[in-house]
Amino acid sequence: MAQARTARRTSLEAYMEALASFNDFEAEVGEVAAEIAEMADLMVYGAAELQKNLDRWPSRERLQVMARDWNASHAALMCLWQHLTPAEQRQAPNLPRMDGGDPSRPIV
Repeated sequence: MAQARTARRTSLEAYMEALASFNDFEAEVGEVAAEIAEMADLMVYGAAELQKNLDRWPSRERLQVMARDWNASHAALMCLWQHLTPAEQRQAPNLPRMDGGDPSRPIV
């Protein structure tokens, strides 16, 4: 009889240990699940922010038009710059160096 009680107690203790271990595991799984849910929320928020920014960016066609306009403007400025004498170029310090030179060095 004492042996049966000891066996039941041992079984009960083993069950309680297993239950405590399972509760610890369940708590850890709950924490991990909460972290995953938080990461998923951040990913959804990030995707929404990215889409909002993408919606504000110009289309590829608009970028091509802007590049063509910039290239045309740059070519026109280069043409004008080449028609300035070095003295006139020195008198216009706020103009960018269209010859590709270092802006801190004088034009000769």
